Amino acid sequence: MEPSNFQRVNDTLYRTLQKDNKELFVNFKGTFSKDSFETAKKISEQLPNFTFDKNTRVLFKDHGITYAVELQKPEKQSWIAWFFSSFFTSYQNPNKVTYQVTELASNKPARAIELHCKPTNTLRVDIPKNDPKSKAFSDGYTQLATQAFQKFEPLFKAHDIKGQPPTADLSKYVIVQIGDKLELVEKGSVSDGGNACKQYLKFINKEYGEEKVSYVAHQFGISFEGPLTPEMVYRINIGMGNIEIQDLKALQGKIKKGTALTTHEERVLKRAPKNFSPDNLSKLASLFSLKTEEQDAQYTGRKIAYPIDGSYAIAHTEKFKPWVDQQELSQVFTELKNAKNPDRFHELISFVVCKKHFARRHPTEDYRVGAIIPAPTLKENGKPDIERFYVVTSLVTNSQGILSYTLEPLDPKDKTLHAIKSFLNTSPSRYALSGFGTIRNDFNFINSPGNEGKDLCKKYEEDFDKKYTIPNWVGYTLQAKNAKNPAKQKEALINAVKSFEEYKTLPTLPKPLGKIVRTHDAALIQLAQNVFRQGIFNIFNLIKLVYILLKYKDTTAKDSLDASDARFILKLIDRNDPLQATLTKDLLDTIHVSDEKAQEIQKIHKQMNVFAALMNDKDYSGAITALESIAMKEKEYPFDVVDPKTKVKIYETNKVQQSLLFVGHSLGAAASEKAYADICISGRMPLPDCEIGVRGFDPPGINAVDNKNYKSLSKHIELFKGLRVQHSLVYRIATGDVVSQGGEEQLGVAYTPEERDELLSWTRFDASVSSRTEKTTVPEIREAVNVHAIHFEAGVRSPTPFKAELLSKVKKVSKDHFDRDYERTWVDPIVLKRFAHGEKHVWKDLQKLWKVVGIRSNVVEKLRTLFSIALRIILVTLEINRPDHEQEDVGHGDWWRYKDNLGVFAVDLNGVASQRA
Repeated sequence: MEPSNFQRVNDTLYRTLQKDNKELFVNFKGTFSKDSFETAKKISEQLPNFTFDKNTRVLFKDHGITYAVELQKPEKQSWIAWFFSSFFTSYQNPNKVTYQVTELASNKPARAIELHCKPTNTLRVDIPKNDPKSKAFSDGYTQLATQAFQKFEPLFKAHDIKGQPPTADLSKYVIVQIGDKLELVEKGSVSDGGNACKQYLKFINKEYGEEKVSYVAHQFGISFEGPLTPEMVYRINIGMGNIEIQDLKALQGKIKKGTALTTHEERVLKRAPKNFSPDNLSKLASLFSLKTEEQDAQYTGRKIAYPIDGSYAIAHTEKFKPWVDQQELSQVFTELKNAKNPDRFHELISFVVCKKHFARRHPTEDYRVGAIIPAPTLKENGKPDIERFYVVTSLVTNSQGILSYTLEPLDPKDKTLHAIKSFLNTSPSRYALSGFGTIRNDFNFINSPGNEGKDLCKKYEEDFDKKYTIPNWVGYTLQAKNAKNPAKQKEALINAVKSFEEYKTLPTLPKPLGKIVRTHDAALIQLAQNVFRQGIFNIFNLIKLVYILLKYKDTTAKDSLDASDARFILKLIDRNDPLQATLTKDLLDTIHVSDEKAQEIQKIHKQMNVFAALMNDKDYSGAITALESIAMKEKEYPFDVVDPKTKVKIYETNKVQQSLLFVGHSLGAAASEKAYADICISGRMPLPDCEIGVRGFDPPGINAVDNKNYKSLSKHIELFKGLRVQHSLVYRIATGDVVSQGGEEQLGVAYTPEERDELLSWTRFDASVSSRTEKTTVPEIREAVNVHAIHFEAGVRSPTPFKAELLSKVKKVSKDHFDRDYERTWVDPIVLKRFAHGEKHVWKDLQKLWKVVGIRSNVVEKLRTLFSIALRIILVTLEINRPDHEQEDVGHGDWWRYKDNLGVFAVDLNGVASQRA
């Protein structure tokens, strides 16, 4: 192979070498001569035995020439490039270890050479039979396809890397049936009339069932009309490794009805213990889960030999490859099961799992969700390990870059797991669903990251939010009912009535213009873009509109009602546009409350009079019963109610007494904070004995006004304590990460010691700033292209944490202290405020300790606003700001056809939700 061929792929080789049935991954930067294959082979075999740091150099000799191998230093970049690379993280780069190989005599890089897998000698196997006693993916078709890939494909890159010459064209080879054997032959050299493909289809239909085969074939673009190829076998195997709740329920039905099972289902049930019950979905999922040997065989010789780190990884993004997406997900399952702590599990969910595609195309159901995701295995001393699972129950995405998956425990009785809402991070790739929109959302010039168009998803998120939360007034009603002391009962009841009035009245009251700007930012940005499109004659309207929007941006000081500004915006609105029509209603209410809302307020006041009449100093039961009745009528009461005489349920709740977390990285972390804040600020809380909170990795700040309103929940401290409710904020921030300085401030930032102490009395606050050490060997930490992409929880923290209230108290430590993968400094709400607002002395401390460059966050935020305005102008000028067809040519299918009139695409376990009435 000529050296010029490698220049097309940035002179970088990724090769997998087979040695004693083990895979070694080597990434060389530079080139080798063709006659130095043995040298390259020796290097690849020996590298795993060495621990590299910046001073390590390993020497090898071959044909009298000495080669030096050392860790490639990252290229230097200007501060401007560094600043913008923090926003536009290159997720397409695999980010693996790079070694510089140099010929010492000439001090030049060596020339090019390939490293090949050791080929197998035979490409012929027996025709397989369906046998439930055999292991999954041990059939002859898989064996032959595996041999083919190992012989002809030393590198699995999914065949569409730009400019890379293929090492072998596997499309030239087909599997044929000759007598009682299957053979791999060149296409056209031998013909069996398509018999091998027909027999294979017959085999997998019996092995996995016709419905499952049809589903995978439709999803992965497989046709059984032509010859059988190794690629077809590989894709089928990957698809069959995917377990969905629909598979588990189908097997449940078969067992109960006594209908015929597939070979794989028989194989699965042979693992079941004697006391097994098919009603236990978690146990069924555990039986269905592939064992290590089966999982490796499932990859059909194409196991990815480096960590799956959240990039759209080994396949180029010109074409959508759901089979590669599924394989990467499958290879993460082991890490999910073995996650050493909750932070690591949530890190994997936010970095990797949330970026996969869980809305799968089905031949008869359009799109559906339901994938089974492993949770950390529960280990208890002296007891068998318990495997636990999540099920993906919904996907909701708007046209503005907000995408969330809902993960709920497969076993609703398992209270050891939280329900999870995970949001997508910034994914500047057309390969990602709504990927282009995430960039726009990150650069929202009138609002914080993770906010644009959030309320467009509201009607698809409400059922989930209500399922795991109750209104505060219901909580106070429970507190009043359970109170033993009459004085405490009266106090709780007064708070219940007051909270009821606030909860009911708040949606009907006129919104200040500042809140309207924050709520309807998507419509207002669209309005500004439409005015810009109208040309130079509307430049005055555009300037005034942008001025008004920036005036009300994220500031409590200007969070006021200004009717003149509202009237000006109304003059520009296109009321036939569905997005702007939602904005019109709120703007009109700032000027004059509608008759409909006035009637709602009067109705609430009448209810207040009823409660007042029921309350007296002797008996509060009437008022409590009235509040309970309203809660039951509105399906907000958290417990079933049984008639004490008949023992019959007179009320069955739709609530789930489970803790709830919002999880995300970067933009996803901001969206998580916003979703959590909105629930709390709207007057809702978790069910008794439950937790609600955020797990944010490298979170940019959200609106200061949201944080202010969140902290005002301190007035409910006694309620939270009485019902044993826990709020929590957990942040993991990388030193030197400018993304965490974007926006205004993280949720939970405190300005005074008194405010901090009050916050900590009802919120579990756990925030830290971390930095990787020079000695780390963990790929997800060492090889990240920038700090924003580091998976800190993949490694081990130094055993001596710094616990300083103020960063200025942190003392410099010796180099020997950094003997682990990363070092962490805990910060409290006041320090987080100083970090978020870029106070100089905080960054000086960080510079001394971690040797990083700090940029004040107020500068970052101004740059983000200016860049956002410029970005929007460019997009509108080029007319590429239309999201409707942004994914069509990437191969995601026609999901955009299922959006509602506001641009939201939603799928739940019942199918496409955005198309249902």
